[in-house]
Amino acid sequence: MRRFLAGTYVLFGGILLLLLFFGSQLQVATVFAVPGFTSSNSVPLGANTCAGSGCHTNTGSPGSAVVSGFPSGMTYTPGTPIPLTVTITDTTQNRYGFELTSRLASNTANQAGSYAAGTNSNLGTDVVPVVQGLSNSSAFNFTWTPPATASGNVNFYLSGFAGSFPNADIYTAMYTLTPAAAATPNFSMSATSASAVVGSTGTSTLTITPSGGFTGSIALTSSGLPTGVTLSPSSVTASSTLTMTAASTAVAGTYPITLTGTSGTLTHTATFNLTLTAATTPNFSLSASPSSVTVAPGASATSTIRITPSGGFNSSTVSFTPPGLPTGVTASFSPISSAGTSTLTLTASSTAATITAGITITGTSGTLSHSTTVTLTVAASSGGSALTVAPSLLTFNYSSGGSVPPSQNLTLTTKSGSLAYTATASGGPWLTETPASGTAPGTITVSVNPASLAAGTYSGAIHVTPAGGNATSIPVTLRVTSTRHCDDDNESCGGGGTGALHAVPFVNDPTSSRMLTSVWVNLLGEPTNTSSFYGDPGLVLSKDAAAPSGTQAGVDIKYVQASLTELGYDFRVGGQCTATSPRFVIVTTLGVTHTVGGCSKGTITPAPTVGWNRVRFNLTDPAIQTSPSLVPGDVVSSITLLMDVGASTDPTSAGGLVVIDSIDVNGTFVGK
Repeated sequence: MRRFLAGTYVLFGGILLLLLFFGSQLQVATVFAVPGFTSSNSVPLGANTCAGSGCHTNTGSPGSAVVSGFPSGMTYTPGTPIPLTVTITDTTQNRYGFELTSRLASNTANQAGSYAAGTNSNLGTDVVPVVQGLSNSSAFNFTWTPPATASGNVNFYLSGFAGSFPNADIYTAMYTLTPAAAATPNFSMSATSASAVVGSTGTSTLTITPSGGFTGSIALTSSGLPTGVTLSPSSVTASSTLTMTAASTAVAGTYPITLTGTSGTLTHTATFNLTLTAATTPNFSLSASPSSVTVAPGASATSTIRITPSGGFNSSTVSFTPPGLPTGVTASFSPISSAGTSTLTLTASSTAATITAGITITGTSGTLSHSTTVTLTVAASSGGSALTVAPSLLTFNYSSGGSVPPSQNLTLTTKSGSLAYTATASGGPWLTETPASGTAPGTITVSVNPASLAAGTYSGAIHVTPAGGNATSIPVTLRVTSTRHCDDDNESCGGGGTGALHAVPFVNDPTSSRMLTSVWVNLLGEPTNTSSFYGDPGLVLSKDAAAPSGTQAGVDIKYVQASLTELGYDFRVGGQCTATSPRFVIVTTLGVTHTVGGCSKGTITPAPTVGWNRVRFNLTDPAIQTSPSLVPGDVVSSITLLMDVGASTDPTSAGGLVVIDSIDVNGTFVGK
């Protein structure tokens, strides 16, 4: 046993001496060396000062020190930086350090490349430049840049330790990188498809992708070009545009083209399709819409003549020849629009005879000439007025001191074609119409000026007389009322009145279940006078979940008799706002009932008062109305704002409760 131990000691001592000897010759750290950090120790690397002089004592090596980030082939490209990471793995320690140097394998005394410090690392000098680090972190980042030119193999020598003075676990490692093989100059090429009209040119984009420093000239040849087609250029040095010129003798079709590029001993190809289309001769055709028109004596009718071009034809060069027409009928053409259309107007005199005839419309451009036919019927009216005016009456409401009621329109239609008319107003200077004459179809705008009128009801009329016909009179009623206020919560405040636009609460509860509410309540509305303890009532509408089916709460809006242009209301945030409630129910003077809403079908925005929302209904959108929809010009005789949805699991039902204010009819807030 003693002989065995003695032999072991001799072998271990010999290995130790060899390591110390080679470490001093190579000037690199051995297994017993740790970095001599230049900030505290200037002894050259390889002198083994950290371990050999007793600066640190190796306590064993349970972990490792490695460099990661080298290229997968362990090669380097001259001058191309490589990010690297040194990692010390040792679970028994919490303080780490390293020192790394790179040297030419052909002469280890010379530094190979340079370093740029990163996280937890810095640069130093230990005979040759080194990158080093000391940290509580076990990872150290930096970048190594190889020599600018290939310099043969490069060796990396790593010394790492884990621990603190004077004891440490010491690790070493070595790596070798070889120069990457020099890239061979080369190129690749591709081309996009091209198209051309016979007798013209087409283009293709040629993309040249160089590699390995390729900078040469590439000669181009092609195969597959059809007869009569040439390709240029014949050589390129970079990506270019190829031009294919097709003679008038070339044949239309699609041709696969192979393009060959040659530069020295390098040859590559690209394929693409060339599509040739036959040349077309400029031309046009004519059509009429409608192709049949009827006109009464003394009136006119129109048809749109459309020019359809082909082959690049310019529609504006067409001129129309006056057609052959029956006696008493004339024709005119409007200038040709940018869309290639002209309006044909056929006018029959009051003495034109009844007839049906085909009218040939001819358009000419140079040597080109084409025609289309319009069937014209001249026929006397079959009875009744040739002009229709709607609506049949107009009503305006005005509260003294308020806004002037908005103007309303009369819509004029004819049985056929166009018809001249005159318009006059009677009843007093408060009633006006515009225009005083014109051509139907069209509209007449009717306005009232009640500013100087006393409270009362005023009657007038608009008289519309067609050319050669009898006048149609449209009654106009203006109701002027004194301003009406409501400053208390007396129930009578919501009803009665002498004609001002206002809302009267009601409850439809045939069994007297007492589960519904409709009432104006002081101080619940949007504030208009914050210094007052009275006024500013809000309309409270509620319906319990157990209320009988079909019961309703709401308000009747009194003294409404006009065409609607605007409708809506404000409601407290969190109140009921469903697709059906609250909603407006409107009855017109024709006895037709219309439904607008509910609340969520309108456009909802924040109201001017914080905590309130404003909803407005677009009366031209049929999607928010239940059939039938309101028609512009419909005169309203009554409006009801209705709530009939009780509390439910639907969160928009808001427990069957809503507070409403600022009910808007035609831009006027309804009185309370």
